[in-house]
Amino acid sequence: MKFIKQFLIILLMSVLGGCLNWLIPLPIPATVWGMLLLFAALACGLIRLDQVENTADFFLSIMPMLFIPYAVGLMDSYRILAEHALPILAITVLSFFLCFTVTGKTADYIIALSDRKSAEEVHHG
Repeated sequence: MKFIKQFLIILLMSVLGGCLNWLIPLPIPATVWGMLLLFAALACGLIRLDQVENTADFFLSIMPMLFIPYAVGLMDSYRILAEHALPILAITVLSFFLCFTVTGKTADYIIALSDRKSAEEVHHG
């Protein structure tokens, strides 16, 4: 019963994401809207982590299997992909390094901010 409740909560967020996708004319997939709604509900305390954690862990554990149909679909498009392999590779490598750099700089900033806050607490404490 616990898994059914957790699944229904996640499903509700997904359905609400679909409604937002229909209402707001932005090129954002409904699944992204649903994830943002779930994140906001968790961050605001409307939903507790233990209310979705087990089912979310299950979905994460089977996620690679969910990509199999898409991979097979890509095999059908091999000729088109082969024609554009160099630009696709360049964009992939560039976006990887950009994401890697931004993530590293963000982590450095958060660590420095945390260190500064800890030093202030010790100094004023």
